[in-house]
Amino acid sequence: RWQNRSQEALVDLTAAQRDSEYRIDALTYMIEIYLSPDNNAGIEALEPNSEALENAGSVESLVDELRKAYAQSRSNRWEKWSLKLKVFQARAKIMTKQKAKVDQGLQMLNEIFVDNKKFVPALL
Repeated sequence: RWQNRSQEALVDLTAAQRDSEYRIDALTYMIEIYLSPDNNAGIEALEPNSEALENAGSVESLVDELRKAYAQSRSNRWEKWSLKLKVFQARAKIMTKQKAKVDQGLQMLNEIFVDNKKFVPALL
């Protein structure tokens, strides 16, 4: 997954998001990198840290950009992506490891699951 060079991938994806053809995919991959910056993280990844808070903030702004990009593209797949954006937002809240935000994130995922039982990303 990005050959374990997430910072280099983010630089390339930042450049790619300026191109209208690749913008939606680039933003999506950037969000995924921020949500899972280290695939090899162990138990220490469960402890709150400033990087997780910063990444959660980045995810929120990227989700807003992605929402705008979809609105401009007039994609007919909006309903599916709307759910995926909500999952990204919920995961960002959970990533902060702050009890109130974790509860909000879990509540968001629960609402998605109740309405769409076959939507696998909501299951985490």
